[in-house]
Amino acid sequence: MKFKLLLISLLTFYFIGFSQMRYAKVKLKTGETIDNIHGKLKKKSFKYKTMGDNKSKEIKLSDIELLIIRDSNFDKKYYRFFQTTTNNKYIPVELLVEGDKVNLYVVKYYTKITAQGITLNYEKNRYYVKRTEEEKLTKFPDINLKNNVLSYFSDCDDLTLKIENRDFKMRDGLEQIVEFYNENCKI
Repeated sequence: MKFKLLLISLLTFYFIGFSQMRYAKVKLKTGETIDNIHGKLKKKSFKYKTMGDNKSKEIKLSDIELLIIRDSNFDKKYYRFFQTTTNNKYIPVELLVEGDKVNLYVVKYYTKITAQGITLNYEKNRYYVKRTEEEKLTKFPDINLKNNVLSYFSDCDDLTLKIENRDFKMRDGLEQIVEFYNENCKI
């Protein structure tokens, strides 16, 4: 009986200790890979602990090429880190569409709506694009999304015509637009 109680308490303390950290794998820009770690993203770094080590370590986001981390549903998330054209902070983004000319990235976040005493949470996407020759991401803000998309892809007349004719709708996401650009537009 004492053994079972001890085992349960040890497992409880173990899971509480790692409750804020998720299983992760990091590939650095130097080519080195750090595996079998638990960690979490911070604003400017990734904080992690290796298995069997109590001391935490940090890596700057600018040094990470790829981060594979499990979310709260134990699904794998693949993050890359880039600077944006508006500021020099590195942000974690997920790749949505990879192409020869343009890549589409997304940051998913949750927002709340309160109406008549009921609060609803829903997921929103913040889109970023990057041409293959560019170093930084370009953000597509929610306000005037259509105008920003038309401006960014103005070098492809077929695509701008389809957007203006509402063949592609902004509310359906930008995946179809970027795929069309990669397949049909010439640079």
